[in-house]
Amino acid sequence: MITGKVHDIGYRSFKLAKSLLIGRFDARNVLINGKQAIVVLVECENDVVDRFVELVKVERPENAVV
Repeated sequence: MITGKVHDIGYRSFKLAKSLLIGRFDARNVLINGKQAIVVLVECENDVVDRFVELVKVERPENAVV
């Protein structure tokens, strides 16, 4: 789950997933209690998931929380 200013700003976590060769990936823009969020689902080896999460934290929009 990624929250904060994450919609319509060019934030593309799927590019990070693709760079790590993650085959099963889904990301959806949602509103939770009226606030922007992205729900991200990945399926791959645990070490790749850990690397993806770290990259998403580093490459996140300025006001987003992972």
